[in-house]
Amino acid sequence: MSRLSVFKQISEIVDLRDLLYGSYKDQIEGLNKCKAYEVRGFLPASVHATCLLVSAVHGDVPENDLFSIRLQYSMAIIRFVNEILDASQTGKNVTPLHSLAEKIGLPNSFVELRHAATHEDIPSIHLLRRMTSRGLQWLYQRFWALQTGEIARKYHCGDPIIIDRTISSATKAKEYFKQWRRIKRENKEAVPSAELTNKLCYLFKSDMEDTLRGLIDSNIMVPNSSTIKPKLVISMYLPLFLSIGTDFLREIANAVVFAQQRREWPVMEPSKDITTSNQLRIDFFMEEWAVALAPYLTRECVEEISGVPRPWNARIVAAYACKRGDKMLYDVSVELAEITGVEIMTEWRSVWMKTRGYKPLGVI
Repeated sequence: MSRLSVFKQISEIVDLRDLLYGSYKDQIEGLNKCKAYEVRGFLPASVHATCLLVSAVHGDVPENDLFSIRLQYSMAIIRFVNEILDASQTGKNVTPLHSLAEKIGLPNSFVELRHAATHEDIPSIHLLRRMTSRGLQWLYQRFWALQTGEIARKYHCGDPIIIDRTISSATKAKEYFKQWRRIKRENKEAVPSAELTNKLCYLFKSDMEDTLRGLIDSNIMVPNSSTIKPKLVISMYLPLFLSIGTDFLREIANAVVFAQQRREWPVMEPSKDITTSNQLRIDFFMEEWAVALAPYLTRECVEEISGVPRPWNARIVAAYACKRGDKMLYDVSVELAEITGVEIMTEWRSVWMKTRGYKPLGVI
């Protein structure tokens, strides 16, 4: 505890943690306490980073200009990454930030976001909010919980789970999905157990990016075999995603859809030889996953991608609109389809026309 010189006893850390991760009023009190502690000396990097992120969240109010809010979030994330990684710099030579992040278990997405916020356009408000939330979760797990002797995070779903930190989230997620695959092969009517759901819930909370990346890269969401169709894979694993709850399903859906936005456009349409290229196969499967998860997206995410004329966005917006019965967004998907030259599938058109009391008119 010698490093935490501004704290006189462990109870001060516990009290400050409960305030910063408590209600709105608690957080205000926690931020004020941090200012008082700074009179004693420098706050530990993790404590100061937590204050920066919480303060940015409190600045996200309607009366503030949206661009100013984005700037505050961006600065908080930049300082968060800088302070956490600078504390890990040792020796005479400067270690690259990506290497430092990997060493301490900080997802590289934070380093990339820091770079974008510093040298490129200010990131979208949706991305900044999501990454700020993830940053607070990461700080709790990697600093606050460890300082107070906890094993699992306080805020998780289900009963406490003891996590083996020597195994990555990607590896654990892969094993859990394989367990589910074996269960489904033995019993097609099986439903995910509470234990399996809780484990997955913890993984997605602790490291969304690493968990998803593991599922994509390890013959789970995107199988190695060129003969397996997306429909089969999605029907196998979608019930497992659904079991972890609406909030996390939205996070997962948003993460998959925003990953699609990094693809170049225009791109070739899926064809019979789509599996001849590994990258094309991955892109094809991820597009199908994005469409399958589209009904569970946040409306904010759908509205954001609806302004980007890409073929898969037309399909994603159409899937969301049909599920929600949203005429305005369905009209937007029709416009996107016309601009990008993609066909909106017949069944979506049928679903939509039935909700409007008309007979299906076929493919647009």
